[in-house]
Amino acid sequence: MGVDCSCKTYEFNFRGICAGYDCVYKYGENITDELLTGDGWNIGLEYFIEIQKLSPWYIQEKFDRCKISLHEFLNEMDKYYNDEPIAISLYEVIERVYGLNVVELSKILDVPVGVMGYARNRGTIAKRAKQFSDKLYIPVEYFEEITQLDIQEIEMCKLKYNNLHK
Repeated sequence: MGVDCSCKTYEFNFRGICAGYDCVYKYGENITDELLTGDGWNIGLEYFIEIQKLSPWYIQEKFDRCKISLHEFLNEMDKYYNDEPIAISLYEVIERVYGLNVVELSKILDVPVGVMGYARNRGTIAKRAKQFSDKLYIPVEYFEEITQLDIQEIEMCKLKYNNLHK
């Protein structure tokens, strides 16, 4: 499926009349086939609102925090629709899945909050990755890179963590 890049969702489709350039239709021409796609496509407001409502948290948060552009947002939504891997932040997943904020997590991991900030923003150094892996039961390789396809595994890690820390 993917993101619909057709005349139907084009930013310059005004009630069936083309108001854009570099399009399938000329400026002012009636759009008779909304499924056609032109080179100058950009997302229309209504379709953007629709697609944003359907976006999963791990894409929406990156967009809301200005970590990705609109173009990257649309590329990631395209990957989402096609079940392709999307790189995400392990620490955002930990916060969501484990239900911990950065202060709680730093206490559990026995490190200063600044260490958590460094790991979140610049990556987890090998020594810390092993330490964090052992305490959270998350595979050490996940501290290098994860995708949304790994979330289910991290949920299983949380169950193990909860069972061992009752």
